[in-house]
Amino acid sequence: MRRQRASTDRFRQMLVWSFALHVLFLSAVTLAASLRTRTRSLPPPVATFMNISLGQSGPLNGAGGGAVEPAKPAPEPAPPKEEKAPTVVRPTKEVRDEIPRPDARVAKKIPEPKPDSGLRGADAASAASARLAGGPALPGLGLGGSGGGSPFDQDFEYAYYVQQMLTRIHQRWQRTAVKGSAVVVVRFTIGRDGRVLDASVETSSGVSILDRSSLRAVLLSDPLPPLPNSYPRDQVGVHLRFTYTDQL
Repeated sequence: MRRQRASTDRFRQMLVWSFALHVLFLSAVTLAASLRTRTRSLPPPVATFMNISLGQSGPLNGAGGGAVEPAKPAPEPAPPKEEKAPTVVRPTKEVRDEIPRPDARVAKKIPEPKPDSGLRGADAASAASARLAGGPALPGLGLGGSGGGSPFDQDFEYAYYVQQMLTRIHQRWQRTAVKGSAVVVVRFTIGRDGRVLDASVETSSGVSILDRSSLRAVLLSDPLPPLPNSYPRDQVGVHLRFTYTDQL
């Protein structure tokens, strides 16, 4: 009986240890399976290598920061061009002679003195007025009497005023063609304000129509320009000669 009980107890112990070992084995298998599952769910590590060159800036090429293209080599500098020497044109001897020297003084041109006619006062004014009046712009009209007397009763040395007076009278003179020639002298006075006073025929041509035409030209010119401010007198007497010919 005792042997039978002892064998029964051993058998029970073996069952317990067998069951315990199976439980431990199943637990170990389950734990290992769970660890494998977790390990497979994680992505494998990927090694990424970036080729970055110093001296370049800007975003990386490609999506997700891919590799940067290598920098292109700098172009070789062009060889320097050979500079041609400037061509120097030397002036001729004639041109060099015309160029003034730096230390040379420029000679001022002195106007040549006009030849002295020897006339003074009223005679000088008569000569200047005769040159102005005797030109082609005023044909047939001049200063002085028929015998070549003085054109003014007082000294009057204002040739520019004489030119203005003769031009104004000539514009109002109606010339008449005659056979041969005829001369009329009209004497009149010019006041300070340019008014024509005491106009009359001093020397008649013998033809009344010519005398009236000459006197009318003087009267139609009233008033003349005022006398020059520097003229000391209040009036001046004028002797004006009208010459009629067959050429108009």
